[in-house]
Amino acid sequence: MASTKQRMRETAIEQRHAFVESCSPEDLQELEWQRTEQLFELETVQKALKEGARVGLYHPLKSEASTIFLMETLHKNGISLALPRIMSEEGLVFQAYSLGDELVKSPLGVREPLAAVAVVKPTVYIVPLLAFDPANHRLGYGKGHYDRYLSTQPKALKIGWAYPCQRVDQIPTESHDVVLDYVVTG
Repeated sequence: MASTKQRMRETAIEQRHAFVESCSPEDLQELEWQRTEQLFELETVQKALKEGARVGLYHPLKSEASTIFLMETLHKNGISLALPRIMSEEGLVFQAYSLGDELVKSPLGVREPLAAVAVVKPTVYIVPLLAFDPANHRLGYGKGHYDRYLSTQPKALKIGWAYPCQRVDQIPTESHDVVLDYVVTG
């Protein structure tokens, strides 16, 4: 199964990159607006935000679906944010984040909060992915960081953030794979 998933990852990266390259900046911005609108239309998200949710999301890397407009929108609406950081001992953690906070580049190239920033537990997670299927299975980068972390957050909302081109018919799953509650594509 590992080699099947690795081939899927390679194909998904190529397809996502080709899709992004084929779009104008205006098209990508429109998709980002649409994803944000779709997210706010989800009743479970509306309820969580009314209850004071903290939203954990990611700072986009390369051709990942951008979360910048979403971050700005959440911030303008007074919603607390968090960004992931990979810690050697703990694995993935989420740290408090406000727009304008200093970020550093991790060894993987991911922009993340400084090490001294408080670790927090969001109640809504916006998750990057390479591919997803109709059952909301997620294909990640293969390190298992999100699956290990999200498996410890069973009551949290887990939402994939993607482009429509990232949908596939089926993703092979293993017992440790965490199923998303929703995937928003724009």
